[in-house]
Amino acid sequence: MSQPILLVVEQPPFHAFVRAHDLPVLGHAWGGALAFLAALIAMISNKGSQGHRRAGHWFALGVSLILITGGVLWHRGLVNGTPSWLLAFLSLLAGSTLYATASGVRLGMDSRPWIPWLDFSLILVALSTSGMAGIQFLLDLHRRLQFVDPQGAIALRPFVVFALTLLIALLNAWFVFDDLCRLRAQTQRRSRRLSRHLLRMMIALIAVLTAFFIVELSARFFDRGYALWPLYLGPGLLLSPLAVIFTRRVARLPEIPEGA
Repeated sequence: MSQPILLVVEQPPFHAFVRAHDLPVLGHAWGGALAFLAALIAMISNKGSQGHRRAGHWFALGVSLILITGGVLWHRGLVNGTPSWLLAFLSLLAGSTLYATASGVRLGMDSRPWIPWLDFSLILVALSTSGMAGIQFLLDLHRRLQFVDPQGAIALRPFVVFALTLLIALLNAWFVFDDLCRLRAQTQRRSRRLSRHLLRMMIALIAVLTAFFIVELSARFFDRGYALWPLYLGPGLLLSPLAVIFTRRVARLPEIPEGA
């Protein structure tokens, strides 16, 4: 008997929103919806306004629900036989989302260049995610080069996940480097801080949408021979141009050193 490929398989669209008997699934679904709607409000509202800040708080709450309930669902998937490559990839997305959201909120709410316990913890999260993603990538590379394919694990794993694992490793490593550079600076420019804030929040949104597409949609196409790369790359390809546009707008803000 074949094992389920994903955590959610062959269910009606948006079924999770009405599963009152399954609190982890229900909380996961509504946390994702809250994060998505809050992100939309934050993008269209005036930056720095009270509405924008409140939307950011709601986005962080939604992501918190996603991560907490996602841990329960991850364990459930482990028990039910969900492929290890998918669980590992979702864990890497969770680590990236946790770091991006927490550091984005920290940069948006506090102009101090150094908050010892908080900044140290965030650097550890990004460093751990980068390290785990790097190890996962090297293991997959070794298996592919050596044609080691236990139980068809490599054959089942879409190649795009292999590439995205490397991207996660490099992106989080760059975040660690960027944070260390920021901590070395005695002062930071307002536009630079807001640019960092924007980039991290956009990456958190991309990670949330990518996980949604993988879990909710790819189960409907996996066994039908459809290419899965649009589901994995779609959020990044769609939102990256917006991140570039918003970042350039922030870069045009007056360069006023904070704390000056």
